Amino acid sequence: MGSFQAALSGLKATTIAIDAVGNNLANINTTGFKRSTVSFSDVMNSVGPSPGGQIGGGVTTPTSNLEFTQGSVTTTGGVLDAAVQGSGFFVVKPNTTAGSVNNAFEYTRDGQFHVDSKGQLVTIGDNKVQGWLANPLTGLVDTTAPVQDLTV
Repeated sequence: MGSFQAALSGLKATTIAIDAVGNNLANINTTGFKRSTVSFSDVMNSVGPSPGGQIGGGVTTPTSNLEFTQGSVTTTGGVLDAAVQGSGFFVVKPNTTAGSVNNAFEYTRDGQFHVDSKGQLVTIGDNKVQGWLANPLTGLVDTTAPVQDLTV
């Protein structure tokens, strides 16, 4: 039974790895996509002086990790498109008509923006882009104020 479990754990681990590779390939040209890597660990049932010295127990459930390394920044031609260099994110308020039930902020690296019918800066999914407003008299941005919907 032990060798069957070891083989089965290997098949499960391979399935998770193939899923990660498939997801990476399917989204390779998606704006702001972060690839995943998979880490494996061996399971040893016993290690000792018995004949053979080690008895393997298969593979632990692999962990899938997002890679947050900087990708390439490319020109899109969109006049309102923006990119994040480094480790930051754009802050957006979810589109409530798309089924979101709370007002919690979400974070994205996808900077494809446009202006909706109300003059608000929004994402492809009509999530409202958040930011600080400049004081119209001084032109200075108050970063201590709460973020709010950006209107163009």
